[in-house]
Amino acid sequence: MLSRPGLESFLEELYTGRLRWDLLDPFPLQDDEDRRTGDEAAAGLERLLRERVDPTEVDLRADLPEEACSFRPPLLVLWAGCPASST
Repeated sequence: MLSRPGLESFLEELYTGRLRWDLLDPFPLQDDEDRRTGDEAAAGLERLLRERVDPTEVDLRADLPEEACSFRPPLLVLWAGCPASST
């Protein structure tokens, strides 16, 4: 697990079979710096996908093209769709 000691995580609890609604409601508010970081990461991922990935090709091949995988963004979410040899 990628948990932080002392910090409860809805997904970690769900992974272990416990549904903890109290960790979602009320939904925690982001601070401004965290929001900026997330917005920048989302904008970077959107730019990468628009510039380097053809969605029709991804649908046909059922994987991400090598050019998208060779670009190393600081977003691990993208690497999940890449072959192990490219990461």
